[in-house]
Amino acid sequence: MIVLTFFPGLIANFIGYVPPGNINLTLVRITINRGFKHAMQFIIAFSCAEFIFTFIIMHGAKWLSAQVHLDVVIDWVMVALFLVLGTITWLNRTKPSETKYSEHASIKYGILLGFINPMQVPFWMICGTYLITHEWIPGW
Repeated sequence: MIVLTFFPGLIANFIGYVPPGNINLTLVRITINRGFKHAMQFIIAFSCAEFIFTFIIMHGAKWLSAQVHLDVVIDWVMVALFLVLGTITWLNRTKPSETKYSEHASIKYGILLGFINPMQVPFWMICGTYLITHEWIPGW
């Protein structure tokens, strides 16, 4: 049973992270600037946070698939959210200063990006709802 759930999730997650995005480019930057050890720390920390967050989102996708009347509300909330994020980013743009990294900075950064990954929520809501609706993940 767990194997049948694991492989669709693994394939969906692979499809979600193959295109270049903020996580892939961050990993490349960490590898180039700090080395392989810090890159592995980042990957492990990000994966742990991703596992927890994906589990929560999949339960949310199950609930959301039963709520048909929330489509318009969710669309407008996402529009407002992206406008606020875009405005905050635009107003706080400056040239980054030279930073010094601690030994555990990659771990903290991986956990932070794992929980604040903006592309994770829409991807898993769409993909999770699709997998649950087509019963590719048994027991949901």
